Amino acid sequence: MRKKYFVLIAVLAVLLPALYFGGRNKKGFSTKLAQHYVLQERKGIAATWPEWNDTKQSAERLVRMVRENPDDQKSMLALASLYIQEGRASGNHDYYDGAALYHLEQVLEKNPANFEALTMKALIQLSKHHFAAALETSTKAQKLNPHNAFLYGLMTDSYVELGQYDKAVASADQMVAIRPDMRSYARVAYLREIHGDMEGAITAMALAVDASGYGDEPSSWTRIQLGELLQKNGDYKQAGVQYQVTLKYRPDYAYAVAGLGRIAQAEGNLQQALAYFLKADSLPADHGFGEEIAQTYLAMGQREKALHVLKEMETELKAEEQQNAGVANAPYHTDMELAAVYLLMEQYEQALLHVKKEYDRRPGNIKVNELMAWLHYKNGSVAKALPIVQQALRTGSTDPVLMARSGLILTAAGKTAEGRTLLQKSLAQNALRDASLLRAVHDVLKTNQQS
Repeated sequence: MRKKYFVLIAVLAVLLPALYFGGRNKKGFSTKLAQHYVLQERKGIAATWPEWNDTKQSAERLVRMVRENPDDQKSMLALASLYIQEGRASGNHDYYDGAALYHLEQVLEKNPANFEALTMKALIQLSKHHFAAALETSTKAQKLNPHNAFLYGLMTDSYVELGQYDKAVASADQMVAIRPDMRSYARVAYLREIHGDMEGAITAMALAVDASGYGDEPSSWTRIQLGELLQKNGDYKQAGVQYQVTLKYRPDYAYAVAGLGRIAQAEGNLQQALAYFLKADSLPADHGFGEEIAQTYLAMGQREKALHVLKEMETELKAEEQQNAGVANAPYHTDMELAAVYLLMEQYEQALLHVKKEYDRRPGNIKVNELMAWLHYKNGSVAKALPIVQQALRTGSTDPVLMARSGLILTAAGKTAEGRTLLQKSLAQNALRDASLLRAVHDVLKTNQQS
């Protein structure tokens, strides 16, 4: 039930077959290392997607080749690549990340300097939220091949998650210089968003979409990112177009369904939003949509239903982090997700415990700083929140939730003019979906206007 809060890992996964074949330029993962993992049958709508037959044929052939020749590193790497992509398509990351990592470690044991194995290992480390480890692994790979676009994508994502944004920009520039395509344009878009250039971000993501195809998972994911940028910018109509186009070519794609839910939620159509979120949560995806479901229940005044969803999320997230704790590289870091769950449950002390763990891992990340500052504020510690929220604002991001939370903290700290400006900007984009946050913004602006 991991929630991925960096947006570009999915786009990166499409490069794996090209990386290997094109030349060199939630469930049931056993802690016992199997000699060979096999492809598991997809269920539901994922079994009807066009790439499934090709995936099955490729997996059958590669598993056979690896079984017949355990020293066949070429087939082992191709199989690891296939498993990484299948984990995304099916949502079964626990099994497929374990399967891919097992085969990669077999290759690296015999050849520690294998470039393809190192880059795929770094990708899995990113997926598990082991960002410092991913950067270390990709840096090793860079020494072997400093002219590979895929590698600089890994480094860009690692630097972003660690909050080292200047280095992220430099890595993205390298990636674009080597290979200007869907993946590199998407990274440029995300970095522009982080630095407050929403129009530039939308332009770059539109270039990424233009450079992509239709119907395959990475292209669909990229179009969803364009929709989300448009929605954050207040353009619900065009955002909806992107979600509908995605669904036309990839029916029942969970992220597109959830996107329609977010539009309905922002427009106040809570019953419709809930229906979309519940449907998205039932479809294959690499994370669930429990947080959106709980937020919608809370906005509808159905707190007991929201708490039921949140407690289920708490149980699953704790189990996921503890699962395979004795296996190297196996545990997922879920502290940000748990902090978000406890925030909605109004258990602020518990939320702070988890966000502090994440802060210790990556104190420069603006999303971590934002959540930590907000939790201090909700816990009544404005003085603690103030310096942290100023770190969250340092890149100039115009994310509406960041501006709303920061504005409330600054206003409470006596920085009324600065706080009020941020609150007004957060409303101007017409993109706030959290009903309680929206009320708080209006209440503070109204109070300041009267005083």
